[in-house]
Amino acid sequence: MTTKKPAAFLALAGTAALVVAGPATLASPPTPADTRPDAGATASSLPVGDVDTALTSKSGQTTQDAQPPTTDEVDPAAVVTIVVQLDEGADRAASLASINEAVAGAFPGSSAQVERQYDKALQGFALSAPAGSLDAIRAVSGVNAAFLDRETHVDGVDDQVAGEGATNSSRISTQNPDNLSAQLMMHADQITQKGNGKVVAIIDTGVDMTHPAFAGALHGTPGLSEDKVEGLTPHLGDGKTGSYVSEKFPFAYDYADNDPDASPTGKAGSHGTHVAGITAGNAGEIVGIAPDAQIIVAKVASSISGGIPDSALLAALDDMVVLRPDVVNLSLGQTGGMDNEADSMYATVFKSLQDAGVTVNAAAGNEYTAGYGNLSGKNLPFASDPDSSVLGEPAS
Repeated sequence: MTTKKPAAFLALAGTAALVVAGPATLASPPTPADTRPDAGATASSLPVGDVDTALTSKSGQTTQDAQPPTTDEVDPAAVVTIVVQLDEGADRAASLASINEAVAGAFPGSSAQVERQYDKALQGFALSAPAGSLDAIRAVSGVNAAFLDRETHVDGVDDQVAGEGATNSSRISTQNPDNLSAQLMMHADQITQKGNGKVVAIIDTGVDMTHPAFAGALHGTPGLSEDKVEGLTPHLGDGKTGSYVSEKFPFAYDYADNDPDASPTGKAGSHGTHVAGITAGNAGEIVGIAPDAQIIVAKVASSISGGIPDSALLAALDDMVVLRPDVVNLSLGQTGGMDNEADSMYATVFKSLQDAGVTVNAAAGNEYTAGYGNLSGKNLPFASDPDSSVLGEPAS
């Protein structure tokens, strides 16, 4: 099992491969001479790093954020949010009662308080309970998985445009600079389908719905009318008080702060607006990939901390089973691939959305390679930290 390394994801995602060289001292049959520049280097002559510096560039930059505290690093008595998935068909009330008994057994006088309920894409809860009761909750009959709520962060637009190692793609002279080169990179300027009648859910940091990039008129019949949205909202979970904003933005809700204002206020950042513009900007010169598509805005970044809690992200995904956009876009995540109970929970959610006819578009990541730009000078990972997990979670 690899160690999770949270990292900020941008709107566009990429993957990479890792090259691992074995020790030169191992016996092997004679082979033809290797003419590569460093073919004669032995393992002992190669740079050796450690986990603190392996992903640090020569200029001191790193793609890795500080890791969230593990269960062992959290005060066992501290009340935290624990996300719980129940077994298929488990009785919710009975399971919750058993969870409370387990929590009280581990921490006398304590109980688990329900913060959120999930009952569409998965069956479960987000509970507030002592961190040290996690193992007791996992052992309860009817509990499929449980984990401590985490927070993911994404970069703002300024960080995305000028990151270390970034390159600028070509742009024709008549193209508006605000589009950068997204359309040419994806050849979107050559397609005839413009998103008519389609709905895309941008689950991100929120969207500035007053931005001029979304001021154009839609063509065709919208997939979500105001009447249809009003009929669906009573069946939602956390998003019951979400609102119809306009024909372009038929539904918006802030799942992180639990209010109808899904604009990127406070520390939430502009990432979601950036993603929405690439997806469906429709203002003349500033045009996205599907300018006639509608956008559901599901803000999952806290305006206070800027972090994206798993509990809020799962709540937004849970409601998408009811709203049924054609596509859910997740340009966010953590570097490290799937290797824990949270990942199996997301896999269940994605399968539920797929069964509901919803396509999930989740970023694979921005990391070219785990060792790119590090202190080795060879763009290869150190032997002391051969971490090939550059794919993102929950995408992987």
